[in-house]
Amino acid sequence: MAGTEITLSELRGTPVVLNFWDTHCSYCQPQLVYLEQAAEQSDGEIAIIAVDIGETLSRVKQSFGDYKLHFTVALDTDAQVSYKYNVQYTPTTFFIDSGGVIRAIKIGASEMELWAGIETIRGPTP
Repeated sequence: MAGTEITLSELRGTPVVLNFWDTHCSYCQPQLVYLEQAAEQSDGEIAIIAVDIGETLSRVKQSFGDYKLHFTVALDTDAQVSYKYNVQYTPTTFFIDSGGVIRAIKIGASEMELWAGIETIRGPTP
């Protein structure tokens, strides 16, 4: 929402949770809460990006109010990114490892599935 462009290639070397959502989706709101919790707990170890599909910046900002997020919210105003990822339902979450490989895809809002997906991309624990 800062007005800058973000690419996954910039994040190579970091695991990424890429979530597609929109403000009209009733399941997306709890998923955003789970993403916020994961972002706080991962402390920057994982990049979490929530991509809003097809809405304006003002609409998206309105849904968050003054709340300071610990993850990145990106706008796909023309729905081209979600089209490239073949997103059919919201929320849809892609779990991408540090090498840029999609390791899991989850449709729907589930805190347990979010953490399970994060474990698949986190890599070996020292």
